[in-house]
Amino acid sequence: MALAVVVLGGVLVWRFWPGGAGAGNTPNTTQITARFVTTPTAAAEADAPLRVEVTVILAATGQKGPRVLPLVDLQLRDAAGQSARYGPTAGVRAPMNVTSAVSGWRADLSAPSVPGRYHAHVFVSVPGTVDQEFDVPSPTLEVVPAVAYTGGLVYTLNGNLWRIDPAGQHPRRLTFYSDNGRADYPAWAPGGGRIAFARTLAAAADQIPNSEIWTVAPDGGPAQALVARRPDEDLTMPAFAPEGTIYFTSDRTFDPATGGTPTMDALTKAQESWHLERQPGGATGARQAVLTTAQMANLSHDGRLLAYLDAPTALAESYIPPTHTLMLAAADGGNPRVVVPADAFSNVLAPQLAPDGTRIAFAAVNPSGVPDGTTLLRLLGLEPLPARANGVPWDIYLVAATGGPVTRVTQRNADQPWPAWSPDGKTLAFLDDRGLYLLDLSKAGAEPQKIGPGSSHGQLAWYAP
Repeated sequence: MALAVVVLGGVLVWRFWPGGAGAGNTPNTTQITARFVTTPTAAAEADAPLRVEVTVILAATGQKGPRVLPLVDLQLRDAAGQSARYGPTAGVRAPMNVTSAVSGWRADLSAPSVPGRYHAHVFVSVPGTVDQEFDVPSPTLEVVPAVAYTGGLVYTLNGNLWRIDPAGQHPRRLTFYSDNGRADYPAWAPGGGRIAFARTLAAAADQIPNSEIWTVAPDGGPAQALVARRPDEDLTMPAFAPEGTIYFTSDRTFDPATGGTPTMDALTKAQESWHLERQPGGATGARQAVLTTAQMANLSHDGRLLAYLDAPTALAESYIPPTHTLMLAAADGGNPRVVVPADAFSNVLAPQLAPDGTRIAFAAVNPSGVPDGTTLLRLLGLEPLPARANGVPWDIYLVAATGGPVTRVTQRNADQPWPAWSPDGKTLAFLDDRGLYLLDLSKAGAEPQKIGPGSSHGQLAWYAP
């Protein structure tokens, strides 16, 4: 740790000490440059992923000693100097992250929603000095209309929904939340005309954010509320039946002494409970109870079967998550039966029924509790271990809907991966912290093919007409 601090301090002094490498050859001149990184062509499709790299070398102030690391924000502007629009609103200033390059800063965002030409506008803030703005008219970024396509994979990344086609082309951002909430748990509606998701609503700093079920069109646009939360609950994890009925999880934290929402002094004794509900008829329907102590519904394509997780009530403040049982029931919650018992894995997640209803894909903590391929260097602590969730690595497994032996289909040791079936049931997509992948189940020994970026604790859904 001490060595790391010394190295970091040296880098900051090297970059920002007047006359040092960070000050350039002309320390009395401010130098600002920008570069746009697009994939796969020089032009960017509207709402596609975009990286902007900026170099900020400030003029020397005449003060002795090392410079203070500035804060750098970015805004894209058009030729008229107007801020770019992202979805329904004008773009706000995006904070940039320092890089390992000399005086380098980087922002990962999306291209503007409106086609046209844009350039970088940089805001620099140094404590103790007046904030500065720098317009960087060159180079410019050309934004072209997004390519239209039907269906595809929708996934979560950095608190928003993105969509990509099954070939890994034409990624497009669908929601634009930042401090006004986030989007999770996407689910395609029948026919592919809407995407439901759990929207976490904005909340004051001293309040816990709340979530409810919203929908958005596959090409973006304004999102709309579908199932409103009640005052004492969060709504999350939506799923659709083929005729349009939406299933969701109601998550409630309560004081067991009063049954009501706990006060801050009773929070350590509070309990959290989950149950499944459904709402026929879209936003105008009435909510119906389906199952208690249950969460994370997934319906078969014919609408007859309901896969879910049994979720016992647990202490809300516990660091140890409850162990879940993978269950299967009729769509109305009747005839529930165990598919994967609670003692088979430390935990399971994300049950997804195959299109024909004969198999269930799910994520589970690997029984070994340690990553595969442990080496002497790892045992000695000289080689990093793979990413872990709750202290242990996860992978994707398959099990027959009737129960029985499970089959491990990935060797990722990932951080809570999320699976999704292709419409024909031959391919399994999964999203983990290292990427979005497709795995051809029809070919023995096939390797996963990466088609998109990773998302830690992200979720995924697939639809094709």
